[in-house]
Amino acid sequence: MRGRELLRKIGSPGPETAAASVPEKPGAFGSVDELLEAGRQMFLARRRAGEARESLARGQRDDDEQARVTGGLEHAARAWTSYFHRSFTATGDAIHLCARCRAKRLNRLEREILVGTILFHLSLLEVRGRLDCCDMLRMLQVPGTRTVEAMRLM
Repeated sequence: MRGRELLRKIGSPGPETAAASVPEKPGAFGSVDELLEAGRQMFLARRRAGEARESLARGQRDDDEQARVTGGLEHAARAWTSYFHRSFTATGDAIHLCARCRAKRLNRLEREILVGTILFHLSLLEVRGRLDCCDMLRMLQVPGTRTVEAMRLM
């Protein structure tokens, strides 16, 4: 299944519908394209949630409305993360990327860093210029308590 087919199947979180468009039940990825598209959607959902949190913190919009939208975007980000990792776990070793991650015993955060780096090099993520640690942390949207851990893994 190609990326566009995957988006038709699970929905694409657009700016106005991200809260409503969350992936359905996870299952094994059929191809590396599906895996990368799910990873891309996960990172996009996280970015939207992070931008909404920043906007709420700055008080740029009506707090009640912005809090509702932010909550929906955070729910979508958690749903995409869960979908990605559960589908990754369900995928067999037929997809070489999954087999290599298992062989190297990569944890969730290490897999996210690897997939993010691959997506960047394929120009499938919006990053200005070169990818650096700050961009990767922004993309991962890790909580402050895990920032140092993420930096060590990079």
